Parts: sequence; C-alpha cells; structure tokens
Amino acid sequence: MERLLSIIVPAYNVEKFLKKTLDSCEIHNTELLTQYEVIIINDGSTDNTHNISMNYVNKYKDTQTFRILDKNNGGYGSTINMGISVAKGKYVKILDGDDWYNTIALEKFISLLTNAKSDAILTDYTSIDDLTGTQQLCCYTLEPNTIQKIEDCYIPPKDFNMHGICYQKKFFEQYNIKITEHCFYTDTEFLLYPFLYVKTIQYYTINLYQYRVGREGQSISTSGVLAHILDHELLIKNMNTYFAREIPEQKKLLIDGRIAIVYDSYIRGLLLSSCCKKNYHKLQNFICLIKNNYPERYKIIVNKKTILLEKSNYLIYLLCCIWHRKIECSNYKYLAKSKRGN
Repeated sequence: MERLLSIIVPAYNVEKFLKKTLDSCEIHNTELLTQYEVIIINDGSTDNTHNISMNYVNKYKDTQTFRILDKNNGGYGSTINMGISVAKGKYVKILDGDDWYNTIALEKFISLLTNAKSDAILTDYTSIDDLTGTQQLCCYTLEPNTIQKIEDCYIPPKDFNMHGICYQKKFFEQYNIKITEHCFYTDTEFLLYPFLYVKTIQYYTINLYQYRVGREGQSISTSGVLAHILDHELLIKNMNTYFAREIPEQKKLLIDGRIAIVYDSYIRGLLLSSCCKKNYHKLQNFICLIKNNYPERYKIIVNKKTILLEKSNYLIYLLCCIWHRKIECSNYKYLAKSKRGN
C-alpha cells in the first residue's frame, strides 16, 4: 500500500541516540499511522541498534509503521539507496540515526502531505550544538504553503541542506539516481541530484528536523573531516562528473553554491591534516582545477586565504596550516568553556 511519506533512517552503531530518534517518529494520531513509514537501515552495526529498532517494529506490527532492514556495512549512501528502493511513500525524507524530529511537527507535516502536489517540499530545521546546547533555527523566505516554480524562488546555498528537504520518490526512480556508497558526506548528493530535475517546490513553516552538531567523531567534526579527507575527494569527483551536464540557469546559483561549500570543507581538511609537500601540491592543484574548470564556484570560495594558497610557496602554506589549526583549537576551547559554564 502506498503511503504519503517514507522516512529513511540510516543507522550505524547509534544505540546511544536511536531511541530518541525513533521515539520522535511516534505520532499520536492513530489514523495517520498507515500514512507514513519509518525504514531503519541497519548498516552492519555491531552494537544494540538492531534490538532497539525491533522494539518499534514489533510495537507497530499491525500498521507496519516501522520496518528494519539489516545489511552489511556499505556506508551512508548505501543506506539511502536501499531505503529508496523499498520505500512505499510518495515522498521520501532522511532522518539520521543520531538526530530527531519534532513529533508534533511531524504529525502536522504528514497531514499536510495529504494534499501536497509539488516535486519537493521544504521545512524549517534546528541545529542543536551538543557541546553548548545552543540552538539555531533555519527558516526560509519563500511564500508558505504555495506551490512555486523553482525559478521564482531564492534559497541561500548555506541554508539548503538535507535536513530541510523532502522529494517525491519518483525522481530517484525516473532518473536512476544512486548515491555514492562507501563514502561519507553523501547527504549532499541526496540534496542536489534530484534537485536538478524538480520544477516545483512548496514550503511549510514547520520546524521539523532537529539536527545534532558538535558531537566528537561526527563526520562534520574536525576529527571526522581529518579521518575522511579521501571521501571528500571522491564526493567532489563524483559531483563534478554528475554536474558536467548543463545546469538550468535558475538552479545554477544554488547548485554551484552548495558544491562550493564542499570545496571549502575539503580545503579546510587539507589545512588541518599533515603539513607535507604531498598535501601542499594537492591543495594547489585542487584550487587551480576549480579556477580553470569551474570559475563560478571558484568565485564563491575565493578569499584572501584561497588567493594566498594558490600563489604561495611551501613556507607560506605551512604558516597557513598553523594559523588554521590555532583557530580550530581556539574554537574548541571556547566551546568547551561554554559547556562548563552551562
């Protein structure tokens, strides 16, 4: 039976967080329990992820609101690919296994989907810092509840994230969209690949997604960026290839802006990693590649640091690395102090 919404939950060793994640998907309106599904993709976890998930599968056996699929570890992209392949929902949305939804907002969201016809739907989301407890709400300036053409909308690239987007599943099927497997940071692919094809979007002023940041070991943390620098390289290569095709003008600014954010994160990773000549040449070659082949994206990331690195010798590169690390260290100490103060 087709449902309105499929929520795909990538889960790898998230036993500490998963109960809160799945609790947040339990809405109180029993009439809506057959209108959505929560698909937990257990990506080869070695902790209690499977058993925690089964509690919800068994609890909702009659309505089949919760499902679990166990698989060998294949990385974040593989969980999304598998989830989409079995999804029964008209729309698909991602909920990471260490994040959660505002349950009241989820219930309202599912009710609104009853009449939804747009290709994509945006909702608000909140970033919540694990270290300080600081919360930051991300809202959009689009006309609420109205189906709008993409060319009539402006969405700042920095605010356009997986946490706020929901797509009709048919786009993944129609265009055979597959997310890179055995690779981190591929939520950007989920965000951008179908966006290339959508024509309409609708915005609901619902603060749905609660996004946990600042957790040590998280892929976006400093340690995570350093551990997965090669994943950044693979992601950049795949996105450059995917978007080598002509991008419609009304989508170009947003797509280029989002890809440029990935570029900038990669540069940050190289500056934080080993200060060797191999990384120095890798950094210079990368900046040169972007400047020559993707000038629009280069203009977005260009700043004094980029220009300096592009024209620098090895000594200046070393100084940039030291300066960058001092900033990261200062930020970490500030956050740690803020946490103690709370």
